[in-house]
Amino acid sequence: MQQALPAYPVAIPVLARFAHVEICDGSVITLPAVLAATWAGCGHATAAVTAALKFVVRFDLTCGRLYGPHLAPARTHDQTVAAE
Repeated sequence: MQQALPAYPVAIPVLARFAHVEICDGSVITLPAVLAATWAGCGHATAAVTAALKFVVRFDLTCGRLYGPHLAPARTHDQTVAAE
C-alpha cells in the first residue's frame, strides 16, 4: 500500500467519550514452502502450514485513520501484530 486516505470520522455521541475506538481484523495467506525461513507458518484446521503470512489492519472510528497493514509470520499472535 502506497497511500491511504483518511475517512470521515463517525459522528456517534458515545464515541466522543473516547480518544480512540478501533476495529481490528486480520487474515492469514498460505505461501509456498520455500518462504518458510522468512514467513513461518502455523497449525491449521486441516493441515500444518509450512509458510504463511499474517496481515492485520486497524481502523479508528473516531478519526477515520487506517493503521497497517502490519505483516508478520503467521505463527505470530494477532495482538502482537496489531500493536505494531
